Amino acid sequence: MLGKLKEFGLNSYEAKTWAALLLKGTATAGSLSEIAGVPRSRCYDVLESLEKKGFIVAQMGRPLKYLAVSPNDAIDRVKDQLRSETDERIASINSMKESSLIKELNSLHQKENSGLEGEQMTGLLKGKRNIHAHISNIIADAEQVYLSTTADGAARKADLISNYVNKGTDCKILTNGGDEYYLKTLRNVADVSTNGGGDRFVVTDKTALLFLSQESDSEEFAVWMSSTPVVSSLKDLFNSKWK
Repeated sequence: MLGKLKEFGLNSYEAKTWAALLLKGTATAGSLSEIAGVPRSRCYDVLESLEKKGFIVAQMGRPLKYLAVSPNDAIDRVKDQLRSETDERIASINSMKESSLIKELNSLHQKENSGLEGEQMTGLLKGKRNIHAHISNIIADAEQVYLSTTADGAARKADLISNYVNKGTDCKILTNGGDEYYLKTLRNVADVSTNGGGDRFVVTDKTALLFLSQESDSEEFAVWMSSTPVVSSLKDLFNSKWK
């Protein structure tokens, strides 16, 4: 149980102290130190941390006693804290996009990549999260987006495509079937054909991404290429199957 309490964002001493207080109901710092096996020199710091995190409350009076917050309320407070921290972090990251640092880094990136040959502009992506993040990046500012996939792939990428493809983009999706719910989502932003697919790749007007592993694998792999010949060849393949 103590191990699982760490999922609440508690360290070992905090987990022991809160569990002890749940069992005891109300207790002083001294008694909690003995019950939880937490050094007395650390107990007040631990209690202060638990109080800030919303797991306990201090009771009025002398000697000072503490009362445990119910687990259900503690979970809600953890969720609220995580939301608040995440929102602040996202806002901070978004603000960096307009900073002089990012502008300078983008300038360096463009300068260094301008002289690379097509075969050098390749990379291996590991994991569905990284692959989907890369797809979102390459389709967000694309004028053309062609996706060839399977029925299962269409279902998994429906929200991704609908959220990141801009209105007016030439977007076509080729699949070998699929759930009508996800196909309807895709049709809001793309022309969809269920008479082909099977090959697994996405190609835009600038870059391409090939899926290498099977969709059932625990870790998926893909290779991206920013090579004009590769992009052109995949477009030709897509258009021939689309017709």
